[in-house]
Amino acid sequence: MPVLMPTVRLWKQLGAPYPLTALSRISDSILGDWSLKPVDISQGRFVTGVNARTLMAVVFAERPLPRLADTLSICVGAQLAIFGISEDRIASEVAALRSAKFGKNRDRSVLGILNEIAFQFEAAATDCDIANPGELLAVQTQLNVIPHRAGSPSCLFARDAIVGLLGSQTFH
Repeated sequence: MPVLMPTVRLWKQLGAPYPLTALSRISDSILGDWSLKPVDISQGRFVTGVNARTLMAVVFAERPLPRLADTLSICVGAQLAIFGISEDRIASEVAALRSAKFGKNRDRSVLGILNEIAFQFEAAATDCDIANPGELLAVQTQLNVIPHRAGSPSCLFARDAIVGLLGSQTFH
């Protein structure tokens, strides 16, 4: 199962004890683990997330700890659908995320990208009604066209990595 790895600040905002150890890397998900960070803007509290394997970004309104995994899975499913991933692959990833465990961040390189995604989200949120789910999904999709892997032309964008891992697109 995937591991959700909130930053210390998010753990504190959620009122949860910070995990002292990292969980094992065994996962029943192709995408695997997610790093999560809170973002406070004038329109409310949000969470930005980055997938450790593909650097796909998600953004959603902050939820209590028991609902965090479900909310993340909905956002991931919506983004995968936009990327044209098949329904059975989406269902598999969503199911894995709903049973995710929480653990300590173990990949510092992803945290730098998470900080950049959070900054870009704050900038994008100033120009739209982020409380509107359609606009929030549009901003999330824009965050996924930011290039991250300058040294790897085949996976310069999260979308390329996702399609490469989860199969070809169902539409163009």
